[in-house]
Amino acid sequence: LLRLYDGIVVVEKMGKVEFYKEIITVANIKDYKNLIDSIRYICDFNGFDKDFEYDQDIKNPSLPENGKIENNHFIGFKLKESGEACVYVQYYEKFNSEDTIFLGDFFEDKKFHGNGYGKRIYKQLEDVWREQGFSHILLNVDLKNTGAILFWIKMGFKTIKFSFQSNEKDKEKFYMIRL
Repeated sequence: LLRLYDGIVVVEKMGKVEFYKEIITVANIKDYKNLIDSIRYICDFNGFDKDFEYDQDIKNPSLPENGKIENNHFIGFKLKESGEACVYVQYYEKFNSEDTIFLGDFFEDKKFHGNGYGKRIYKQLEDVWREQGFSHILLNVDLKNTGAILFWIKMGFKTIKFSFQSNEKDKEKFYMIRL
């Protein structure tokens, strides 16, 4: 198993499919535009703004209260054979405690759903995080996104920490659960 150091692209072998793993930056976020566009359908049914700019999170990341930019990470995975982006991940280390990862985004290009790429990539990330001393992983899921809820249950997230309503100031409200 190869690791990512200082933004160097490495090859991850997972089963018969090989992936490139890289840090996502303003310079290469355009490589992930098609992937991000493929998941905009989720915005249609949950009420989020589907016209969001795909590079805004990279340019101006959301951090938790008293958060540090160096704990925020954007990484991507591309198919080695074609160079096509298949998974986009944003996570935050040391979220509310030294041993917790908050998984903010985990997007798999819709056309790759059902191939097991998301599962293999998530499990590899989980192994790396555990090796680094993280013992808790948290994430939020929109209650209307049943596909994502089922995916995360398969990945072992079976405890609902709490539910909440986001976007309380707008007329549209989003109901989330934290796993």
